[in-house]
Amino acid sequence: MSWIGLADLVAIYRFAMNSDSLSGPINAVAPRSISNLRFTVALGQALGRPTLFPAPALVIKILFGEMADETLLADLAVVPWRLQQLGFTWESGSLAAALAATLSTTV
Repeated sequence: MSWIGLADLVAIYRFAMNSDSLSGPINAVAPRSISNLRFTVALGQALGRPTLFPAPALVIKILFGEMADETLLADLAVVPWRLQQLGFTWESGSLAAALAATLSTTV
């Protein structure tokens, strides 16, 4: 799954507004995607809560129907190629750092 830290998302907006060489859509995601299990474990650690298991596919299918297979459960492999080509630098080195920064300002 793709993810992005709040600070990086804001930085991408600023980068896009100030870049003369950027036009069209861009993928505002971290350079590396992760599995649902890794995201669940990292979120549990950031919240200081036990992580038993990631969201079961069956539950996601019940909640979201057909959209679940096409988006939430699909391996979309979203990569921020254009941002990388233009030399954008992400501040969040890891999901754990991004979650810690976001949760420390919102909780």
